[in-house]
Amino acid sequence: MQQNRAKGCTAVGGGAGCVGGVTPPLLAQLTTAFVATGQSQSAATTSATNFINSTNTVTDLNRNSVGNFAVRIENTVLGLKLNPISSFL
Repeated sequence: MQQNRAKGCTAVGGGAGCVGGVTPPLLAQLTTAFVATGQSQSAATTSATNFINSTNTVTDLNRNSVGNFAVRIENTVLGLKLNPISSFL
């Protein structure tokens, strides 16, 4: 997704002036997660695309803030409410 942004594309790999953008694997994974929450395939694809192209995601990508990005995915579609440091306990 950062490579797409560096090429002038949206994080999902499209947009005006985009040359060489690729669809990130995360799009399919998020779409599946949104379907699991009860959305139709079409609505889930739109939700996943909007999530990846959101201002918050762009900010996370620009700042290399993968932790914040992961928390946002967790809170949006997974709902497990994991403690960020539970793996270290």
